[in-house]
Amino acid sequence: MREYVDLIVKTQEAHEEARSLGFSTTGFGHIHLMDSLKASRKKDSINLFHPTSDSELREAIKRVDALLDPISPEKQIITPTNATLVKEKNIVVVFTLKHFLSFAGVSRVKYMRSAIITGRILKKKRIPVVLSSGAESIYDVKTPRQIISFGELFELDYPQCVYGVTELPRYLVNRCEGNI
Repeated sequence: MREYVDLIVKTQEAHEEARSLGFSTTGFGHIHLMDSLKASRKKDSINLFHPTSDSELREAIKRVDALLDPISPEKQIITPTNATLVKEKNIVVVFTLKHFLSFAGVSRVKYMRSAIITGRILKKKRIPVVLSSGAESIYDVKTPRQIISFGELFELDYPQCVYGVTELPRYLVNRCEGNI
């Protein structure tokens, strides 16, 4: 049986809800969301940054372990050139369902267009992708199947989506705990 991991869970209650929905563990307590590129890295955490522009992404590549939701409805943040840099630095890309659901109407359509282009670039460059709920409360927690389906919206293959909810986040959590 697969062990699913919801990497981005921000509260203890959401962590417990995720466990009841079939996740073996979450990234709760292991995530350090850097609010700016000047913030210091935490040694025993997964350092994440949410880039909002091409230049921020290029700067973040030097300092983070993972890029959180590098998609914007207005502009393409991950380009083939940036993707090459991301691949060289072994940086993981994390997509959260909560970020996707924060858009409505035309913005969500633009987000999907950008997400599909980004998904194709990541797939072509073989950049590892983690899929997560991004839960801030028990109402944001989703089942593993819902998160895998969310990954398929990016035109990622089913095995790649499963890997992004099982082995890759498990590896990141184990690395933080010092088990690797």
